[in-house]
Amino acid sequence: MPETLVEPARRLAAAIDGKTARVGVIGLGYVGLPLLLEFDRGGFPVLGFDIDRDKVARLKRGESYIAHIAAARIQGALERGRFDATSDFARLAEADAILICVPTPLTPQREPDLSYIEKTADAVAARLRPGQLVVLESTTYPGTTEEVVRPRLEATGLKVEADVFLAFSPEREDPGNSQYSTRTIPKVVGGVGPQSARLAEALYRGTLDRVVRVSSARTAEAVKILENTYRAVNIALVNELKVTFEPMGIDIWEVIEAAKTKPFGYAPFYPGPGLGGHCLSGQETVCVRDGAEVRVLPFSELFESAPARVRHRVSEVDVTVPHALEALSVDPATGQARFAPISHLFRRGAPTPLLRLRLKDNRRITVTDGHPMLYHDGAGIGVRPARELRAGDRIVVARSWPADSAWKPCLDVLEAARGTGINVRVIPRAGRWQDHAEVVAPVVARARISPKDVWKHNTLPLEAFLELEARGSAPFPRQDLLLSTGKGGSWNQIPSVIRVDEDFARLIGYYLSEGCLTEDGSLRIRFCFGAHEDDLIADTRSILARLGVRSSLHKLKRWETVQVKVSSRILGILFRDVLKCGRNSYEMQVPAQLMAAPAPIRKALVAGLLRGDGDVHLSRPERTYRKRGRLYKHAFNAATVGYFTSSPVLLQQVTLLLQGMGLVPTFKRGKPHLRMNGSQVDALAPLLAGSKKAKLEAYQARRQRAGSGRDARLHGPFATVELAAVEPAPP
Repeated sequence: MPETLVEPARRLAAAIDGKTARVGVIGLGYVGLPLLLEFDRGGFPVLGFDIDRDKVARLKRGESYIAHIAAARIQGALERGRFDATSDFARLAEADAILICVPTPLTPQREPDLSYIEKTADAVAARLRPGQLVVLESTTYPGTTEEVVRPRLEATGLKVEADVFLAFSPEREDPGNSQYSTRTIPKVVGGVGPQSARLAEALYRGTLDRVVRVSSARTAEAVKILENTYRAVNIALVNELKVTFEPMGIDIWEVIEAAKTKPFGYAPFYPGPGLGGHCLSGQETVCVRDGAEVRVLPFSELFESAPARVRHRVSEVDVTVPHALEALSVDPATGQARFAPISHLFRRGAPTPLLRLRLKDNRRITVTDGHPMLYHDGAGIGVRPARELRAGDRIVVARSWPADSAWKPCLDVLEAARGTGINVRVIPRAGRWQDHAEVVAPVVARARISPKDVWKHNTLPLEAFLELEARGSAPFPRQDLLLSTGKGGSWNQIPSVIRVDEDFARLIGYYLSEGCLTEDGSLRIRFCFGAHEDDLIADTRSILARLGVRSSLHKLKRWETVQVKVSSRILGILFRDVLKCGRNSYEMQVPAQLMAAPAPIRKALVAGLLRGDGDVHLSRPERTYRKRGRLYKHAFNAATVGYFTSSPVLLQQVTLLLQGMGLVPTFKRGKPHLRMNGSQVDALAPLLAGSKKAKLEAYQARRQRAGSGRDARLHGPFATVELAAVEPAPP
């Protein structure tokens, strides 16, 4: 029996049939952008929405930020004149159909995080008008469309199925799959009622090859749950079978290849990440985010130190379920660097022979033979087991850094001084303790300290201040206090709360490159510079002075060096125990707080590192040759900026910091030495100082053109480096 449409539905159906209905897509990631382009190809006017203004700007310039979507597709859409993108959600009223393609991650408690759907539904409701169709495509549990989205739309006074229309259609994207695309993957659609279902079906039929209409939105949501559960269960099953077959001498890969010859009743699944899946060597490093901190450490150390909710052992495999831990990774769909949640960590003996992948830029990585690796070809980013890689393949390397909104710009030095056993005194920046004698004197008396001594030097023992604070009667907040380990003005006075700005980040860079901490209990800090590095010495002392820390100079003529000495146990505690910078050149590492800092802070940190342990090498060889009887001279002008460190962890951290700036350093073979050349040196010139900066500026002045890096090819947010060899890992 044909369905009778209400008047708003009839008008929208006519617009869909005539392809005059404007299609809006919210969320222009690897799901939303291909969908938007398909509707444009199908002849509909389209309008994309995203809160990321950079994405919108790039689309308007005809650029792609997703690896498997060619820029030519976006440029073609712009030329046809039906394509537009915006971050102005007030324009939602312009769209006749609104497709919601926002992420649905898991919370730290492993529950669905519907906040993106809820906020998007609220934004749609704020501009909702009669005759609009809203379709949710985000992966979620059955009932979300009716129980979460519908009430928000109807709170406007408009009624679903009478004034506006609502449906669910699960996304089925497989980024980079050359066999199936948005257009050819069958599209499942379910409405909250017959009017909505018919309109959603008609909309998708207008541009996609096949649409499968189901009885309800709940059914469509359940389809997605079934698909994802089917895949997860079967991958887990084949992982378990791999562990079972291994002691029996049975190759799981051979078993799968033989089983998939059965033409019915079987679909092949392959071991992957998870129990029994493929691994990296425990000595490889990983970058993880834990709250507001970002750490770089070996996998073996991560397994032992990760904050875990559950630890257990299954079939000779140690399993850890970490708490709120994320790993830096590359999104195969977009090529963007991101922090992805870690659900499990596994440790076991290598189940298969280990392979060492050697890249042309001298990177080395050791993995099991089936470990999935990201590679790049003409079709975009793909995934391939390590054993199937060949010399000449191009491996994906991140050259971007995800934003971190949880970063904390302040260091609480007072909290760090608590419980250290050091006699720390607290001094107000402005005002006197004596002016608040009514609250201070009783606490001082209980501590058996003479009030006159407190009034005279205006210093209060840390324990006394903490008691005042606990009682809620502290007359000064922490940010208005200074800390000292002695009485009187001759002692260094450190701010109780230090703001991490670019100057402080540069100071940390100087320490990591040129500093050390005394091994005795004095915790004195030393910066050792070359005698000619007057600018670095002056900058270091200036930053220390702004922190309220006095320093002294000691010249060592025999070694042609100058030491900047700082006698402050509090600053020593900050560097050693809070920032965990390390005590000597072999232990140095970037503080986790600074690895998580915004781009300007990280850039200032890199400036300090390069000014200290960086080098600039200029090469100007001449080649003489004869051509047609005449003698010619060819001058070669090149510059290389290098960085050396004795700390393995610091080397990896600096590599990530440089890649976060869009640079791709190469590695000196067999040595902890990074190098950057070609046009990359232009980004580093402003960070250098003194003779290093002068050498690079002289090179730039006489350079006729900037060459590209020898090893890396740039692809927007990522780069690729050629694989030199795949070889058995040394024992």
